[in-house]
Amino acid sequence: FNYALIFPYIPPPYPLSHAVSQPRVNMKFLLPFVLISSSVSSANGAKVLVFGDSQGDIGPTYRVIEDVLNKNGVANVNVKNSAIGGTLGCDWAEEPNAVADAATLEFGSSGPDYVWLTVGGNDMASDDVYHDCLSSASTDVGAKACLKAASDRAKACTVTLLEGLWSIYPNAKVGMYNYEVPDVSGECLEEAANFLGGQYCLGKGSDAVGCMISQLEYWQKVYVDELQKDYVKPKFTGMNVLGSCQKASGVPGAEVGSPVKTAGSKSEYMTSCVHPTYKTPTATAIGEEIWKQWLKAELGSSSDGGNDSGSDNGSDSDNNGDNGEGNDNEEVDTNHNVNEDGAGNTIHLSSLVASAATVLAVILPVML
Repeated sequence: FNYALIFPYIPPPYPLSHAVSQPRVNMKFLLPFVLISSSVSSANGAKVLVFGDSQGDIGPTYRVIEDVLNKNGVANVNVKNSAIGGTLGCDWAEEPNAVADAATLEFGSSGPDYVWLTVGGNDMASDDVYHDCLSSASTDVGAKACLKAASDRAKACTVTLLEGLWSIYPNAKVGMYNYEVPDVSGECLEEAANFLGGQYCLGKGSDAVGCMISQLEYWQKVYVDELQKDYVKPKFTGMNVLGSCQKASGVPGAEVGSPVKTAGSKSEYMTSCVHPTYKTPTATAIGEEIWKQWLKAELGSSSDGGNDSGSDNGSDSDNNGDNGEGNDNEEVDTNHNVNEDGAGNTIHLSSLVASAATVLAVILPVML
């Protein structure tokens, strides 16, 4: 299978096994000041770590978290991305404290308030046992048994990461959804099958799309829904966003939590078949569901004059104040004192000033 096309890998600047334990730059001197700056800039705000695979850094990206929190009036939003495209949950789990280590690097010893965890998709795509099983399956029941066994392997690694996080940051609240209906047009049909359904669904002919979406629905039940049974809210919130990208794509009959079996998400709104493209209605819809199904219950009451989306799922062109095409040239928001730099990183101006003052207070006496 050509997994690289569905889950493009962006290599980290260091070996994957050290993706979190080693800093991204030589920070022997700077790390103490980075930790000081993190703790100052995020004081009294929502500190969110995004960790895992390409959903966090390719599409819909960590920026949908920033957007939806800012839209709903949450002050001092501080979102940090540690997701790397192409990574497997079971690779990360070789270091059980991988999520906690990333949290410490980004936020210092105070850690994150929230963690959007996105792992499991690449585990399924790379599981040869699963795809060999699908090749020999002759019934839907058999294909689901193949999926359940593979999902259990991925779930064990997810549990390792969760337990590692909570062993260090017991109050961190985790949100997780189980991927979405991909683009299934043209070559994307086969690429999507490499993710779920494999040769079993491709052998269904005209019903291949319905077969793969049925696999997605079943995977939701045996993966994220099972994790929700293991961990209570708000410690862990399992979301079901299936159908949101279809609905944002204008697929008739699609509803959040209830996808239709006859169509995929709109090609123009998806990157590499399976990633909702940032600043299009599909990615915006995912951000809205993250808010409605998870973060609204935690942060909605702290919003001052925020514009709650209500029943809007993100398909409306007015959702993000844009027409779905997006405008990356953000202006200063005088209500929240937020701007963005050219790389798309959220900057909190008042916090930045406070952080700089703190660092200077420490280093100037040494330099003088």
